[in-house]
Amino acid sequence: MRAGGEEGVAEGMTLLLEDLDLHKTAKYFHGRYRQLSRILSWEDLLYETILRLVTEVQSGRGPNRNCKGYIRNICRNICEEYRREYQRMDKIMDVLVRMYHSPSSKVLPEKVRAFLAQLGGQCELLLRMYFFEEPPVENHEVLAGHLNGKGYEVSPSSVSSLLSRCKRKFRELLGGNPSSLFEE
Repeated sequence: MRAGGEEGVAEGMTLLLEDLDLHKTAKYFHGRYRQLSRILSWEDLLYETILRLVTEVQSGRGPNRNCKGYIRNICRNICEEYRREYQRMDKIMDVLVRMYHSPSSKVLPEKVRAFLAQLGGQCELLLRMYFFEEPPVENHEVLAGHLNGKGYEVSPSSVSSLLSRCKRKFRELLGGNPSSLFEE
């Protein structure tokens, strides 16, 4: 890849893509960071690892010969970056909810309701009840009962995973920018 120009890079990427050890490494780290499975497939991790390795090599950094350890580090670093981003987004949601319930808040309830309405369905109902009603409904059996009463088949044991998916959808809808919910 270092001496072959664009052709060498393309050939190197093909070899990396076919490398079974690299597949095993991506699957290993994907399994180790289980919380990422909702936002990143092992194949995406594989491709991102290859692209990062190629970028390192093209910039004059990276391994000279045996690159297994280097690839493992790249793969782990990518997983750590996604994990930190995922945790950061959870913290944003927690801060938003606290601000929403604060009497001196600049969060506009009608903007929150408009974003929830864009989600629609069970996510709108679940997030509104769990985070934005006063008092919030935190009992999973009660939440499942309300959702079932609206025609959604939800068991109390599945509320946690549904809540996590709905929070992620809400964060994606905000585009990582909760300031769109504040007074201007």
